Amino acid sequence: MKKYLPHRPILHLPKTKFEMMMDAIGIVLFVGSIVFLIMNWDGIPDKVPVHFNGAGEVDRFGSRVELIILPIIGLFIFVLMSLLEKVPHMHNYPNRINESNAELFYLPSRKLLNVIKNICLVMFAYLIV
Repeated sequence: MKKYLPHRPILHLPKTKFEMMMDAIGIVLFVGSIVFLIMNWDGIPDKVPVHFNGAGEVDRFGSRVELIILPIIGLFIFVLMSLLEKVPHMHNYPNRINESNAELFYLPSRKLLNVIKNICLVMFAYLIV
């Protein structure tokens, strides 16, 4: 059985000011948290809380080296979502998309992905600090 992949127009839309502002906020906070982690590395105890239960009590301690995982995951999410932002024609849309209305579908989809990406960066920045 052959899958049907509809033809979608490929548009090269420049980033909006809103998207650039969101990227700047997300990147500055994320990089700032990594710089904060590096500058305070010697002051971090050998054992740090790494998991909390529903009541907010620590139920697992781990090595401070485990804190390196957070920036790696955040960077992976940033790269993956940035790549997906560049190809809005590959996002999921209804079949009624065509040359005349493609921009009306692509921009909101790309903006939504941009906001989610930067919210993830800000959340990882918060977790790192």
